[in-house]
Amino acid sequence: MKDITVYGGPGCPACTTAKQYLDSKGIEYKYLEVGTDITPQEFVEKTNSRSVPVIIIDGVQHIGWNQELFN
Repeated sequence: MKDITVYGGPGCPACTTAKQYLDSKGIEYKYLEVGTDITPQEFVEKTNSRSVPVIIIDGVQHIGWNQELFN
């Protein structure tokens, strides 16, 4: 099983799509919402990104939603 963390933000359509897809496929992941679960500064420090979603799969960072990551 892969170690997956999704960093998202409130009102982010791509974040919602990512979560819905992962849930529909039964893929386990950790979801952290910027501004609620993690501060914006911590998010930038951890991901070196200012965009969401950031999806980290087994330590490899992917910026933006791409269903192909899971096919």
